[in-house]
Amino acid sequence: MRRYLAAIIAVLIMAPNAARAANAEGAGLRSCGQFAKDYQQSPLMAEDVYFAWTEGFLSGANQAVKSLSRPLRDLSGLPLDAQKAFIRGYCDQHPLAQYCDAVIELYSQFPPLLDKAAREGARSVAR
Repeated sequence: MRRYLAAIIAVLIMAPNAARAANAEGAGLRSCGQFAKDYQQSPLMAEDVYFAWTEGFLSGANQAVKSLSRPLRDLSGLPLDAQKAFIRGYCDQHPLAQYCDAVIELYSQFPPLLDKAAREGARSVAR
């Protein structure tokens, strides 16, 4: 029992160091070539797995931008099918890139999200 407890404590002590060493996890760290291979084998499953990672990354990117007091991106500014097509196209053209490179490029395609005052001003100018 004592050895078991010591092993658990050792794992818990080392875990934060391992977490600090990795700055990201998941499907986004795979290559675009691997995504293409996974997509070829099972399009729906691959897209579900990779795109779930994509949505988390995009949301996290917006939160990071917000913390820097920078304008957010309107993540509803592109239809989901267009987002997925963009990533597939990017990965087809850049098979050696990481999947996350495609997602970062996708993020730059979203329009800026204007705050409420700016939206109201834009509406009144349009009238």
